[in-house]
Amino acid sequence: MICGTDVWSYEALSKHYEEMRAKIGTMSGIEDWRKEWLFGCDILTLFHHSDDRGWLSVLTPEGFGEVPYAYYSCTWVGKARDEDMWHKHDSHTDRFVVLQGTAIFYVSNGIESRSIAFGGTPYRMLIVPPGVLHCFRAVDDVYDCKFAALLNMPDEAYDPADELRIQFSESIAGRPW
Repeated sequence: MICGTDVWSYEALSKHYEEMRAKIGTMSGIEDWRKEWLFGCDILTLFHHSDDRGWLSVLTPEGFGEVPYAYYSCTWVGKARDEDMWHKHDSHTDRFVVLQGTAIFYVSNGIESRSIAFGGTPYRMLIVPPGVLHCFRAVDDVYDCKFAALLNMPDEAYDPADELRIQFSESIAGRPW
């Protein structure tokens, strides 16, 4: 994982939560604070098992719900799926897992944005609810991978009418990178 001046790694974010927990003295409110900081998005650590035969990760944990639609994509390092725009969905929730390489995800409420890097194991899922602006960019990582491979398992099949794209230049949040 990487952590630049404005990009949080999962580990750095977790350490920050632990510090918050120490100050508050209880776990109560910490998860809500994280979701608020990420504009309603959540991070789910997926079960990962390794042994002398190899490894496996559970991508759809118990209670995950239906997966009516899923896709796998590769994005070259230094590229983004949308180079010049945010996008959001009115009704569906995106559920992203970086399977190989590293990607920085950017989420926004339309005024300010946050960024967090995902890559490596254990796999983590970024859950982006309806209405949250988001985009991602593939970046160099410690594994010298030339791309980021993502799996998305949204809770609804893709419908172009559900998606809104906003040019970075037309958004108060601006360009995230």
